[in-house]
Amino acid sequence: MLSAVNISVRIGANKILQHVDMEVRPGEIVALLGENGAGKSTLLKVLAGDLRPDSGVVRMNGRPLYLWPMRDRARIRAVLPQDHPLPVGFSAAETALFGRYPHTDAYPGPGDEQIARAALAITGAEHLADRSITTLSGGERARVLLAKTFAQIWTSWQGESRYLLLDEPTASLDPAQQHHILKAIRDFSRNEAVGVCAVLHDLNLASQYADRLVLIKDGVRLAIGEAREVLTEAHLEACFGVGTIIMPHPRHGGPLVVTTA
Repeated sequence: MLSAVNISVRIGANKILQHVDMEVRPGEIVALLGENGAGKSTLLKVLAGDLRPDSGVVRMNGRPLYLWPMRDRARIRAVLPQDHPLPVGFSAAETALFGRYPHTDAYPGPGDEQIARAALAITGAEHLADRSITTLSGGERARVLLAKTFAQIWTSWQGESRYLLLDEPTASLDPAQQHHILKAIRDFSRNEAVGVCAVLHDLNLASQYADRLVLIKDGVRLAIGEAREVLTEAHLEACFGVGTIIMPHPRHGGPLVVTTA
């Protein structure tokens, strides 16, 4: 399990996160929700180990995250940041292959190349394999970079539970690709017992694909639980300042959120 206990982060006089508790269990998807600037991306960075909190502790598989050597950490948790630097001069297949470097002491071999290709396939980017990453559209790049994170934790390392940390993985995608990618993430999570924590802005996508939701307001955890517990008119009014109507989704039965003026 990946757990955060009493996490607080300050930047100068600004309280970015205040005493946040949450956990990500193997095989589940947790969505981080909240308005812009609420602290979602900061919390994801803390969970990834890219930002040390001012107070509190993150534990990965029972061990404080800061005690994990960087390479071992990279073998069992992969991160897709909001602004990912592009590896100029590399193809999509080579970009996906970068995810395999924590697992080898030399250049990745044929088995790693097969994994990279398989990861591109499940994100719907296999046909882009030989294209330069810099020639792709924003949505195509997003799918290739997600494939890189899949490839990074494709196989288990020493029996340790694995985790995906994704910052707005659907931001550049059209509606069809949003569903394709979230289904791929859900299937990978279920089939491989991988814990996923993703920052999402679409409340209805979070309702449909996430097992649990964390609602953050001004750096404070406002609500946590299943979609029916978190996506309520009162919570959404308090978090976003907009009126909502909540109704059962006609297909999957979870809450469907309609915002009102």
